[in-house]
Amino acid sequence: MHDVRAFRTVDQASVLDAIERYLQDQPSRVSGQTIKKLEPPVLAGYRLRAGDYRGFYDVHEDRRIVLVAAVRYKGRMTLDEGGA
Repeated sequence: MHDVRAFRTVDQASVLDAIERYLQDQPSRVSGQTIKKLEPPVLAGYRLRAGDYRGFYDVHEDRRIVLVAAVRYKGRMTLDEGGA
């Protein structure tokens, strides 16, 4: 979660809370504006909205693993752009 450490404390809390709340039980369940399945080419298979930030992650159902690839300020979807 290197990306998140660069955020303000309040934004860190918001992002980490959203990750815990939405990705713990059903991370691949699309839910309105909060979780969206993405079409390639993008950072990951899913996007999670957390305030002004977006978490990009993949779900490995067979191993019950959620891998957060990046957290970016809204509008930034590439790995070469800074996280804050």
